[in-house]
Amino acid sequence: MHGGAAPQVRAAGQRREATAEFLRTNGDVDGPAEDPAVVVSRLIRQASGHVAWFWSRCRRPRPKPWYGA
Repeated sequence: MHGGAAPQVRAAGQRREATAEFLRTNGDVDGPAEDPAVVVSRLIRQASGHVAWFWSRCRRPRPKPWYGA
């Protein structure tokens, strides 16, 4: 067999149909589409929170080592 009746072509068609059915039932796996500006704004807030946490950890006085150095 060759062409559209070949087993690998039929299997690929079944995979495409199953994927399309899943997306119809469950929606997009990545979630709903969002405005890129909102996404970037959220990422900037998260990053600034991480930076603030990091600097709060760096500014603490370091304890003296127990071995007296």
